[in-house]
Amino acid sequence: MELSASYLDGLAPPPPLELTSFPKHAISLAFEYTVILGLLRLAFTYVVPSIPTCIQKPVTFLIYASLSLKSRTFSLMNNSRPEKRDKGQLGWYDRTMPKWTPPGIFFPIMWVLIITPLRALSSTFVHSSAASPVTALATTKWLILHLAIGDVWNTINNVEGRLGVSALTVLLVLGSALNASCNYLAVSKTAGYMLTGTCAWLFIATNLIWNTWWINTRDGKRDILLPKKDGRRTRFIFEK
Repeated sequence: MELSASYLDGLAPPPPLELTSFPKHAISLAFEYTVILGLLRLAFTYVVPSIPTCIQKPVTFLIYASLSLKSRTFSLMNNSRPEKRDKGQLGWYDRTMPKWTPPGIFFPIMWVLIITPLRALSSTFVHSSAASPVTALATTKWLILHLAIGDVWNTINNVEGRLGVSALTVLLVLGSALNASCNYLAVSKTAGYMLTGTCAWLFIATNLIWNTWWINTRDGKRDILLPKKDGRRTRFIFEK
């Protein structure tokens, strides 16, 4: 069936894509994952085994709790939260949130008091079940991958403000969490159940992101699910 010229003239051309966006995100993800895993290998090969046995578990807990809270320290991209920056620079962040969005204070409470302890405690159980601290990394590396993916998502959502890309990539965040839970479950049922509990929250958060994308339109159109050229660039922290 042939389309008339008048019909084609009425269609808006697709926006040009920023082709450097995903490659940069992938590089940042690979760098963060490799560096954190390398540091963990050094820590559990030389440092943790050399300290008194009675404090090895608490130290392991603190290592994974710190990574859960501050993994973005090793990211090649800006992972700062919106509230940490000048509100005048956040015009793109003005978005309508779903009516069922939890109060703002709810999010730090969940991450600091529930999600982080569960991640750290489940990882400690994995180490306790493994033949050695280093062999445990074959399982906990999946949590590290999840954290690195989450940091890339933070950049896309909070810094770049790409609502469509955020909705697409948050599926990777949830999927990587489920994958980590399955791998933890194969080693320790207790660890697996603990980490699965964090997935319930991520499932809610994923629905929140998709609902936010759905209800936010401009001129009747939603943000596309791929990065477009619109003045917002994907940058490494060392780029101007």
